[in-house]
Amino acid sequence: MLENKSRILWISPYAPYDGVGHAGGKTHNYYLKYFHSSQKFDITLLTLCMNDEAQKLDLSKYKIKNEIGFLDTNKTKKMLRRITSGFSYWNPFDRYGGICQIYERTLMKKLLKNYIKAGYNPNIIIMQWTYSLMLLDYLKAIFPTSQYIAIEEDVSYLNFFRQFKQATNRILKFIWEKKYEHLFNMEISMLKNVDLIVTNNKKDSKLLEKDGIDATKIETATPYFDNYSKVERCVEGRDILFYGAMSRPENYKSAEWFIQKVMPLLKKEKFRFIIAGGNPVETLLKLQNEHIIVTGYVDHMENYFSQCVCFVAPLLIGAGIKVKILEAMSSGIPVLTNEIGIEGINARNGKEYLYCKSPEDYANNILQSIKEKKLFEDIGINGKKFIEKNYNINYQLDILIQRILKNEEKKNAETYKRNL
Repeated sequence: MLENKSRILWISPYAPYDGVGHAGGKTHNYYLKYFHSSQKFDITLLTLCMNDEAQKLDLSKYKIKNEIGFLDTNKTKKMLRRITSGFSYWNPFDRYGGICQIYERTLMKKLLKNYIKAGYNPNIIIMQWTYSLMLLDYLKAIFPTSQYIAIEEDVSYLNFFRQFKQATNRILKFIWEKKYEHLFNMEISMLKNVDLIVTNNKKDSKLLEKDGIDATKIETATPYFDNYSKVERCVEGRDILFYGAMSRPENYKSAEWFIQKVMPLLKKEKFRFIIAGGNPVETLLKLQNEHIIVTGYVDHMENYFSQCVCFVAPLLIGAGIKVKILEAMSSGIPVLTNEIGIEGINARNGKEYLYCKSPEDYANNILQSIKEKKLFEDIGINGKKFIEKNYNINYQLDILIQRILKNEEKKNAETYKRNL
């Protein structure tokens, strides 16, 4: 019976659907549908969606109530969005750090008005991603008694800090510094005023604690990742693998770095570098040759995990747990990555993965795969066991659901006492 269920208003800037291509979207999609399948909540999702994604939506199939704001429905609106949102994003003095942009923010407020007109009043409001968290003051003015939950798939200001540190152009460095400062202030301020914060790894939890957030209101859950534990390793040739959405700077810049810095060190041994992932940028495509293979979108990664010597992730920017690392480790392929790649994953260097910082670190470890094949493969086997032992998403979501329901009981009891 719906009247016995807690009403959740779930707010997200990206529409979830089965098969969504980006890691954060997969986590959002899984969390939302897992909460719905628990039959403990009456959920309404307010979300935004690109017009060309409309045919992929499956919320009605799962009987999840929703209000969707479609972006880029015609050329005029597409141009208007790009101008207004572009100004928000690059304006170094934007109070939201460019995260919650003008056009999308206006559209989300319209969806909220439709929700109110329909007569809904949520017990719980879940804000997915930092974008939604930036709407907190607006939401609290409308729904002052709701329980507020922020799902921080990563700590956004950490990514902005890294963008600032990486920038070499003086103007870009100034812009990213100011964006970081504004976002840090807003993100921390908003997080201090929610009832519960959900992170995807212990490192982000500890970072928030260090920056002034009460540890008692932080819950660490597991992100969704495609589990490749059934992959059987059968290495053929000397292929090195990297994969991800290749239109994203954190991916294509990392791949370009590996091509320029590491591949020359492996030239004599005739390794190939396989870059798998949709929408590769033009600068990456221009680097292709007989030793650099850019595949574009790949439906099934199993063969690559099975046949490649190792998986490398020399990430230069980014924040939060890296789902590609979890997926690669789950397959048993040896993983070579740096501090950014392994952050939030408590695996042991030299046992369950190989830590690499310099080009020489990557090259030497890869060359070791020729000399000591079994020892190298054991790294992958141990990594696979590590994932099996430590990443049970359903178990941790059940704990999260119970905590939310207990918070709700406590809030109801406090309201009852006040009304006596």
